[in-house]
Amino acid sequence: MQKFHGDLKDLFALSRKTDAVFSVTGPLQTVLTLASFLLILLYGSQRLQLARAYLRDCPLA
Repeated sequence: MQKFHGDLKDLFALSRKTDAVFSVTGPLQTVLTLASFLLILLYGSQRLQLARAYLRDCPLA
């Protein structure tokens, strides 16, 4: 029973350390994900503007 109690304490300590790490990396991952989505949207809209300008000025259209 004593060994089980010690293992349980070790597991709880590991869980607390893991929570401390993810409390920092979780928001950072969210910021990086949102920034990457924003970059993809901006890149796509820029390409779309260039394509529209090309089609507008294209002599075949």
